[in-house]
Amino acid sequence: MKPSEVEAHFRTLLAATPSITIATALEFMAYFYRESRIDGCALDLDRDMLLFQFGTTKGRDGQVFEVDLTRQLIPTGADEPSQLHVTCRFPASMGQALGSHDDWCDHPNHLEAWLAGIRATPCYKATADLDPDEVRISFEQC
Repeated sequence: MKPSEVEAHFRTLLAATPSITIATALEFMAYFYRESRIDGCALDLDRDMLLFQFGTTKGRDGQVFEVDLTRQLIPTGADEPSQLHVTCRFPASMGQALGSHDDWCDHPNHLEAWLAGIRATPCYKATADLDPDEVRISFEQC
């Protein structure tokens, strides 16, 4: 798949989902990473990786707690990475108890251990099945 097709393909995968939670976003992102290779993004050179991150940040109307899943792509010849994000926003008060954290998965062979580690975090346990206040899906070049 071409990098330019990533967002549309991912949105097609999500189209059958009635609502997006952290749990469903994680499952779909993991499936997409496991099953879809991106042209020019060599796995052995860390050019196709997943990121799970969370923390409190400034939103449009003040502070929010964000849980973000990112697929970072660096095609051969690109100067900067592109990132597919699924960002779920919750009340900022959740961040007081959960703090912030990030965790990378650098290869599909490491995906199951990475998923187990995420599912064991207090953040995942607290937010996995909650309906976020807002869900954003975006694809951007950094």
